[in-house]
Amino acid sequence: MALASDRAMSLAESVTECDVPEWSTPIAELLHEWKLIYSGLRLDLRHDLAPDSVRRADVLSRRWRNLSE
Repeated sequence: MALASDRAMSLAESVTECDVPEWSTPIAELLHEWKLIYSGLRLDLRHDLAPDSVRRADVLSRRWRNLSE
């Protein structure tokens, strides 16, 4: 899941930086879906004893949040 999320994030960042109008709706939908995915991920990580997993999820979430601003 983390690898797919990283790849989706990289694609969204690239498209946003290039300001491609055709991608505005798909990126908005991806951002909306990410919020739902991240909520579920954080619930699953409540019991994860590996702080690195939680840290990576938080970093990825901040990247998505920055992209949506």
